[in-house]
Amino acid sequence: MSLEQSLLTVLVVELGGLRDMKYKIGMKIKILYMFGEPSYTNRIGIIQSIDAIGRLHGTWGSLAIIPNKDKIKIIKE
Repeated sequence: MSLEQSLLTVLVVELGGLRDMKYKIGMKIKILYMFGEPSYTNRIGIIQSIDAIGRLHGTWGSLAIIPNKDKIKIIKE
């Protein structure tokens, strides 16, 4: 298997996990940890969009949350 095929396989596996994502537009979340961005810890916001590769965008700031890398908690009201 070539490097390109290996990378494509990893990408398909990653995206496959995102298809069944539990996050939906309009959900309120709290950021517990954002990789490389300690200033985002404990921010609360509403998910406004989910892009084609599953990153979450919302009212917590300009950076996207990567569900497989960052840690967030859904806030149920």
